[in-house]
Amino acid sequence: MATEDNVRFVRYLFELGVGGRQALREIIIREVSSRSQPLENLLSENRHRFKSDELLTQLFQADGKINTNIEQWDIRLLYNVIKSLFWSSISSRERGAIKTLNSHRKDVQRNPDGTSVMEVEYRTIRDDLRTAIFDIAEAMDGTRRQQLRAIVSRSGAADLDIQFALRQICELNEFADDLLQSLEQRFRETNRGVDRRRVNTSFRAVGAISKNVEVEENSDVQNQENDTYMTDIHGSALEIQETNNNAGFHQVHSDFSIGISIVIFLLYLKGLDKCFLA
Repeated sequence: MATEDNVRFVRYLFELGVGGRQALREIIIREVSSRSQPLENLLSENRHRFKSDELLTQLFQADGKINTNIEQWDIRLLYNVIKSLFWSSISSRERGAIKTLNSHRKDVQRNPDGTSVMEVEYRTIRDDLRTAIFDIAEAMDGTRRQQLRAIVSRSGAADLDIQFALRQICELNEFADDLLQSLEQRFRETNRGVDRRRVNTSFRAVGAISKNVEVEENSDVQNQENDTYMTDIHGSALEIQETNNNAGFHQVHSDFSIGISIVIFLLYLKGLDKCFLA
């Protein structure tokens, strides 16, 4: 089951993976635009600067093409390209921020079993990442600066959709598969638990509604019986009146009305007694 520590870890990966990568891409875009050559030419001319076979494979493909799709580059590749091509032309403040982002990425990759972060540690981590991304953002134009700040704010927002954030992190291909699979498993177990609780709650609600309906139905039956009984009382009173008329009673109309009223009243009281005893 996912815990608050797991949720904080997802926020950490979201800010680092989405925000950190975007910050490094913005540096490359800015630096390339300030030069007279496209990125492909810059990479080709400085191929000798990349010593790692892994980096060479990522950048220089077997078919001779050069990979310049920076949207697909991970933090490690972005960091190494910046360091190899643009390190001397960026400020010391930006260099510190770039190192911070790369360092955090290394920390995550070195610990693929770590899927949680405690609150105190998370505050320190978030301060580091926020400072690094903001330092890079400050050197950008208005729109890019706002976009980077928005990612940082979003990662810490109370209403961040953690499941959506986790899906975005998985699509980055930035972090170890084992780490992401472990995180996904924890949240799947949590969702199953939530679904079971929802089903149980629904069953209890249906049961309560059924009982209310049964009570209402019983009440309706009782009311129908009472209505029937009172109808019988009224009918009996009318029969008495008709019988008296047929017998030829010729009392004064007002006296007869009083007598009938008394009979109806007595029968009504008898009906009430039956209702209360039921």
